[in-house]
Amino acid sequence: MCSEPILTIAKITHFSEFYAKAVKSRSEFFLTYMTFSKCSLDQKLLKFAVVASKKGVHKRAVKRNRVRRRLKNALNQCLKSFEIPAGNEIQLLFMANRNVLEVPWDDLLKAINTTLQKALKKCQSTQEEKV
Repeated sequence: MCSEPILTIAKITHFSEFYAKAVKSRSEFFLTYMTFSKCSLDQKLLKFAVVASKKGVHKRAVKRNRVRRRLKNALNQCLKSFEIPAGNEIQLLFMANRNVLEVPWDDLLKAINTTLQKALKKCQSTQEEKV
């Protein structure tokens, strides 16, 4: 049996509670809300959601769906090289804007990597404050 904690990816639930305690971060392509909490030591949990609104992205559903797919695929690709410390739960919400439609793939990956690194640093700093 493997002693390495397994990364679990899930959807965010209870949005009102999430927004109440979330920290905002803005990039060129999306607005990110982040929360951090402890979970059992044998778990690593990442919850995320992607929001692509009519007002923020495009009035056509096809374009909004494309933005959601691009962000989800970029996040999945970035998570392959990203390590969440064991015993932590990170929740991320990406609110896309219309720039995601035209941005080159590499720039989108850089923006998501930067956001994940910020989330990890804030997660570690909140752990140190609590200890």
